[in-house]
Amino acid sequence: MRLKKHNPALLPPAELIKQFVARKNDLDILIKIIQENIGRKANQHIMFIGSRGMGKTTLIMRAVAQLHNIKTLNDYWLPVVMAEESYVVGNAGEFWLEAILRLAERLESYELDNIHNKLLDESDNKILYEKALGALLDFADKHKKRLIVFVENFNMLFNDKQLNEKDGWLLRETLINEPRIMMVATATSRFDQIENINLAMFELFAVRELSPLSLNDCKNIWNLITNSKVSERRIRPIEILTGGNPRLLVILSSFAANNSFKMLIEDLESLIDDHTDYLKSNTESLPPLERKVFVSLADIWEPATAKDIGKSTRLNVNSASNQLIRLVKRGAVVVQRVEGKKKYYQLAERLYNIYHQMRRRGGQSGRVKTAVKFMINYYEDDKLCHMVNSISKECVKLTKGERRDHLEALDNLIDGCNDPEMKKRLISSLEPEIFNCHDKSPGLRLLRKETCDEQSNSTKQKVGYGATPIKGEFGYYQNEDSNLTQLAGFIKRKPGIIEKALREINNCSNSKLKNNYLTKLAEFYFNKDNENKQMPDQIKEDDSGGIYDNLVKLGAEFEENGQFDEAKQALEEATTIDPAVGDAWSSLGRNFAKQKQLKKAETHYTKAIDLDPDNARYYYAYAIFLTTAKTEYDKAGEYFQKSVNLEPQNVNNLVAYAVFLTYIRKEYVKAEEYFKKAIDLAPHNTYIYSGYCLWHIYQMKYDLAQEMCKDMFPSRSEIYNCESFWGRIFYLLGRFDYAMQLYENVLTNAPNNWYSYNSIGCLYLITGSLEKAKTSFSKALDLSPAGDKDTLINANIGLVLGKFGQFEEALQYFNKAMANFSIDNAKWDEVDAIVRLCRQLNLSDYYLKAEKWINLAREASPGHSGYAHTHAVILAELGNWDKALEAIEEFLENDKFASHFVGDITAFFIHATRAGHAGKSLELLNNSPSSQHLEPLIVALQKHLGQQTNAPLEVYEVAKDIVAEINKES
Repeated sequence: MRLKKHNPALLPPAELIKQFVARKNDLDILIKIIQENIGRKANQHIMFIGSRGMGKTTLIMRAVAQLHNIKTLNDYWLPVVMAEESYVVGNAGEFWLEAILRLAERLESYELDNIHNKLLDESDNKILYEKALGALLDFADKHKKRLIVFVENFNMLFNDKQLNEKDGWLLRETLINEPRIMMVATATSRFDQIENINLAMFELFAVRELSPLSLNDCKNIWNLITNSKVSERRIRPIEILTGGNPRLLVILSSFAANNSFKMLIEDLESLIDDHTDYLKSNTESLPPLERKVFVSLADIWEPATAKDIGKSTRLNVNSASNQLIRLVKRGAVVVQRVEGKKKYYQLAERLYNIYHQMRRRGGQSGRVKTAVKFMINYYEDDKLCHMVNSISKECVKLTKGERRDHLEALDNLIDGCNDPEMKKRLISSLEPEIFNCHDKSPGLRLLRKETCDEQSNSTKQKVGYGATPIKGEFGYYQNEDSNLTQLAGFIKRKPGIIEKALREINNCSNSKLKNNYLTKLAEFYFNKDNENKQMPDQIKEDDSGGIYDNLVKLGAEFEENGQFDEAKQALEEATTIDPAVGDAWSSLGRNFAKQKQLKKAETHYTKAIDLDPDNARYYYAYAIFLTTAKTEYDKAGEYFQKSVNLEPQNVNNLVAYAVFLTYIRKEYVKAEEYFKKAIDLAPHNTYIYSGYCLWHIYQMKYDLAQEMCKDMFPSRSEIYNCESFWGRIFYLLGRFDYAMQLYENVLTNAPNNWYSYNSIGCLYLITGSLEKAKTSFSKALDLSPAGDKDTLINANIGLVLGKFGQFEEALQYFNKAMANFSIDNAKWDEVDAIVRLCRQLNLSDYYLKAEKWINLAREASPGHSGYAHTHAVILAELGNWDKALEAIEEFLENDKFASHFVGDITAFFIHATRAGHAGKSLELLNNSPSSQHLEPLIVALQKHLGQQTNAPLEVYEVAKDIVAEINKES
């Protein structure tokens, strides 16, 4: 359904009535006053005040339609609807002349049209007033009706000096003394004529201010436009973005009718572009000085005082204050709050403020986007509530014998919920009639906490827990191509066969492989489990790669495995062998950086550069350190530039600099220049195109990024791999539509690709399409090389079944996952899925084991940010808050990764605050690189702790809801 955003008067009455789903209370009040005026000797006139887009015109037109539908009103009143902007009115006589014209047009009256044309020749304004008013009243008497004159933007007639003071008193006299005329007026703000006791319109009208739409009204408009029902929680971000402004709400909901909430942030800029003309007119219609103040207020975004505005516009405080008062009268600006004598102002139309920030202030646009992204994640609807509601609705329609399974399913769904707040939401989402069922005994348990606790305990007792992860054993080596990682592990576990390993290595015919074998063997001598740190001479004397290179390589491998002490020993050994070469010094810098010993790291990086100031690799490594560890971006940019100047043909350095310019500097034009230089040097290098694709994503050029994925690889298998990789990227960005398309592309050409089925299942699971998720995971399990022993897919199927409330079946898949779970080879997604399933099934006995798993998994893949969040959640469940906050702090260090999980992060800190850790949480968040993505959460904690805050309305409203959620805990 297409609503008229700016011209509701163009809608047919029947369509207008159908679309009028908000402001019904205002309509009822207006109709009641109109009814009470019937037979009165003096009419009560009414004025509605509201800023632009607040629905004044729609309300007026809906009232006119109501006059026709109610016989008593239709028989008594004749509506005269003036134009929304009465620009031709220059005096009181012309006001009634314009009324004649509008009534003539509405009734298609030749008689009134003829009167209007004759009166156009009248030059005396006083006579014009008397004749025009007389003609209107005669017409009303002839039809045995009274007139209701609907006048829009009544304040403009006086503020813009279209009517003078004398005209005002003439109108007042008529409206007080003439019972045949009632006036319904609108204004964008309060104005002097109705505020000043000495002016004509003072206390003439009953004034009603149109407040922002309620959450329920917002929901009704959304449901009307999108033709789909939505919960209040899910409509909340739209209410915040629009400030409850009906016109802006129509704009946003019209966009979202065919798109997901997740897509709102990605397409917000293009949505705003579509309405640029409307939004720009807010500024361009203002006088120059008011425009300057208006734009300054938009720049600041937070509520600001006249002093703040004066400073940013170079106006004195009195002048800035006067301009703000004028803008308030226009309805363009509102007073957000008053503190003592200070007034804080903000723009009335919040979507305009977002438009301004995104189009005029590039630096601020990131702040706006993160705020919107936060609210989309925070308010994302809970599909489980919808499921409970749907089952209960169907249940009440069934007979007693038919609904037993439904009641049992509801019992399991709600009884199996760990979170007390979530349980309350599930119960509140039940169809009320469910408790009127005669066989409601299972349903009564849902409301009894004691019984829920008993159920939870009995479930734990029934389940045979205690499955132990299976450790894989390393086998003997059959040929030269044996896995080198296995060789290292084998030597660690069976050091008694070192001599045999040396003999086998001696017989190796491939010198490069032999050197790698020796490096792996040397690993043992730096391992913390080995007391003898002396390496055999055979290793030191190896000449196929040189012991120095061997040790540097060994240090890198230790570091990759998280064995920083062993890496340090190997690299320091290398510096004693050849202290004048910079490789080991630079590698030691990286080693210290990963251990957060930043001063030592910097000393070693700069040592390498001092030893060889023409080596681009050292500048590159130091630039990476400055970017990731110290966030000294100016200095980092300088060293990146030096690295590419020294080796302009080095593709890796060019791409690294381009990536830095893209993600850190946001210098997209310059970044593209370096990407293109790299492409010219290596036109088929997939590493370059990967970075360049991400550049396109940052520019929101998703289609181009996707096409690049298809075009840059020559072989079909590489295309599949690429699309799978980019599917994962889009998945992390929340662009599920693109991710789904890429995975489906893979399946079109490779229908047996189990990984894509699993990924599609994850997308369906996130978006709530549980049946499709189950089908995809089942297909993935059939095709998986591991068959029905695949740990990850079994855990994912368990998660889906848990969402369905089929907890016994979910437990079976949990046990299948655990039976084949090897912590030695575990991946993060496996551990994460298992831990989430543990929480879903309330398997608290597993949390201690889960902590061991996550620690081992982190040792196997150090630096993976996802582990830290999973670890923090486990520790919080165990009540170890000190360690939990340390883990979440580590997770927040990777702001790019954390930015995709603001919902999970917010849930964690709500839990932490309820547990009494608000102060520590706030300190941690304020000092975190991810703070830019979590502004509403930070403001919420400040508010919770009673600290003074001044945040943009959009941020403050979300923060207010977070505080309410924190305080809900019983």
